Amino acid sequence: MSQISSGLSGFYNTPISKALVLGVGGMTIATSILRWKPYLNLILNPHLTRDNQFWRLITSQLAFANSGELLFGCILLYQFRVIERFFGPAKFSAFVFLSSIGTKLLELGCLVSSNSLGLNILPAGPYGIIFAMLFQYYKQIPTTYKFRVLGLTFSDKSYVYFLALQYPQSFVPAICGILTGLLYHTDVGGIKKFRFPGFITRFAKSWLLPLLASTSARSSAATMEQVYGSDIRNLNTSLSNLLSQPGQASSMGRSYVETMTQGIPQTMREEEIMALMTMFPDTERQIVVAALQSANNDVNTAATILLSR
Repeated sequence: MSQISSGLSGFYNTPISKALVLGVGGMTIATSILRWKPYLNLILNPHLTRDNQFWRLITSQLAFANSGELLFGCILLYQFRVIERFFGPAKFSAFVFLSSIGTKLLELGCLVSSNSLGLNILPAGPYGIIFAMLFQYYKQIPTTYKFRVLGLTFSDKSYVYFLALQYPQSFVPAICGILTGLLYHTDVGGIKKFRFPGFITRFAKSWLLPLLASTSARSSAATMEQVYGSDIRNLNTSLSNLLSQPGQASSMGRSYVETMTQGIPQTMREEEIMALMTMFPDTERQIVVAALQSANNDVNTAATILLSR
């Protein structure tokens, strides 16, 4: 069974996630080679209160302090690319920008208010952004399946939460990130409507997107055609018949969909259908259902079938 929580493999249609992984990874390696790590930490005193090095509010988010944190961070950022597919690149880039600002403001507030309790330093790394994404992952991405181990119930998303627990030193940034994610999810002040200005979007599409574009999933269609040859051809024929008569009462369509969807668990099917309809918003529901059934409930294969139409 495919995992909706993972989505299509690779960075297809997720340029922002790709930029984050490459950017954070590259900056971490560069700061290690150039010995710039002392510039990453954020210390209230002396960095902010005495030396006025407010630029550290930005640099502290650019790189991790060591390779272990980088490994787990990149795995999480890669996993969260499914959020970008859910939001779309424009909304996701705005979300990342707002999360970086929101988490740093909250972290700064924690430093100032808790300095008397001994809190004076925050670790380097985009922890706030990661945990803001983690909250969206928890709220927005459906669970594909659950299983029990030693009496405990887990899901296909559990390993992501386990990875996030590998950062005990990031407790304060984690709380700030989760609060920022909550504020965004509840749309406080209408922040979900924020988008970058048109000239920035046009510049990014013209100059940055070509550098970050990944191979389309369509490139795997030929291989899938070889593996699922007759099934895909039969499905495409049936889909063409459905599309050629979109305005009819579709008794044939309903009968076809009912036949194709027999034996699929209702809860599971609905979650997978919604995930695919998010990826293919212009595709009719019955077509998504038919593709999913033809792929034996494998979301990745169903997505490839829909892409190859």
